[in-house]
Amino acid sequence: MSDRRSQRVCLRPSSIQPAPSLPSISPATIGRLAQQLADIFRCETADLLTEASNRASDQAHNLVRLLSKVSANDRAMLVEMVEKLATRLGSRRTDTGRH
Repeated sequence: MSDRRSQRVCLRPSSIQPAPSLPSISPATIGRLAQQLADIFRCETADLLTEASNRASDQAHNLVRLLSKVSANDRAMLVEMVEKLATRLGSRRTDTGRH
């Protein structure tokens, strides 16, 4: 038991070092980084944030971008499919009492 006690580490307030602080990053640096990432991924800078967002407005923007790549007939078919899914899933949500 005495061997165990001798192996304990005692931290004193004077031996505790503060965590290193993060360097300050200017908005211009963040903007350049975002532009470089957009160039790498060949997308718009805004797409880096909106595609991962769970906000309905950002998701709608992403759908607009996707719909713009298909013909008018295919776009009409996709819109109809989304409407049917939204209606069905929306009614299921109210049937279970979740909001």
